[in-house]
Amino acid sequence: MTASNPPLILLIDDDENLLPPIHQGLQAHLRDQSVIVEAWVPRRNDKIGPEEKLDEYRDRNLVLVITDFDLSKNGMLGFQGPAVQNWCHRNFIPVGDFSRGKIDDLPKEPDLFDIRIPIDHDSHAIETIAAIFTAFQDIRSAIRKRNEDTKSLPSLTAELLGKPELEPDLSLYFTRLVTSNTAVRQRLQQIAEEHIDQTQQANALITYIIAHVLSNLIIAFPGPILGREVIAAYLGTTMEGADKFIAAAALPRYDGPFSKLEDFYWRSDVDAALEGASLADSADDPLLYGRDSANEIVGEALPPHGCTRTGCYGLRGGFWCPFQRRPVCLNSDCSRATSAWLPDGADMCRVEAEFFDELGPLLGR
Repeated sequence: MTASNPPLILLIDDDENLLPPIHQGLQAHLRDQSVIVEAWVPRRNDKIGPEEKLDEYRDRNLVLVITDFDLSKNGMLGFQGPAVQNWCHRNFIPVGDFSRGKIDDLPKEPDLFDIRIPIDHDSHAIETIAAIFTAFQDIRSAIRKRNEDTKSLPSLTAELLGKPELEPDLSLYFTRLVTSNTAVRQRLQQIAEEHIDQTQQANALITYIIAHVLSNLIIAFPGPILGREVIAAYLGTTMEGADKFIAAAALPRYDGPFSKLEDFYWRSDVDAALEGASLADSADDPLLYGRDSANEIVGEALPPHGCTRTGCYGLRGGFWCPFQRRPVCLNSDCSRATSAWLPDGADMCRVEAEFFDELGPLLGR
């Protein structure tokens, strides 16, 4: 790879009829950026093996791979998406999965280096791939310019987000990183022992880790950064109610990496907006704090979110269940706190009680 090589995005699918719309659409979407988008349909009569083929792409400045799961349609038997993912993980190149098969709905501990690409519409897939590419490029550029005195991954993340005061909160998301990811631990040890291109290797690994932690942990399991659905849960209302609050409070959007995926907001800005509101109505019920404060800011009662539990009736919230994707509150019949299903730092998240009670024993939790 030479420094002059533009970044390369590789799309892999064994169905040559499904690739062109995404390939062409992504090229058009990124036409203003210096990036090459190529498509590969693996075939039995390919002149070289799949790993050698991937090595060639890597040497051309491969920065992102998007692959289907089953890649054997054209006779390359035994070659599957996981083989591509494993190669990418070893080379610290982000890889997304746009498989069209059924997605496993069972919750599991966050899989840090997996990226799911939505396949409901080609346009959605294209926008997501472009947003992921842009986010990784932005992080890569920021890491190259990083303050060399900033040593820890949480401090680097806080630095590139422009929020140094969030380092303690962000550090919680990194607590299980090295112990739970063998490849990361081995590569860190390798970099420590090598002296040639150590800075370049370290920057590549740091980019890979921070980008995945930000996307798959910090944003996916909210704490400091909240999407509109999560704000709705925080306030005990609906998306409509959340949008009214965001507009009335004039909340600035989060504009950091992955901000092109959807509208995100800083929780600190949400809390600052709520602090000035009267809490007289919720003095005896802290679970209504966010809702009552938001009602005053908006100037009307926000719509209930739909929970029918006795004592709630869609009015209480404060937390978000990332598996059921719904508001929950602290009541014992509503949600559970679990360190097995949620990363450290995700203090906006709890697991819906019935969902947890049903699946917890099956998963040994």
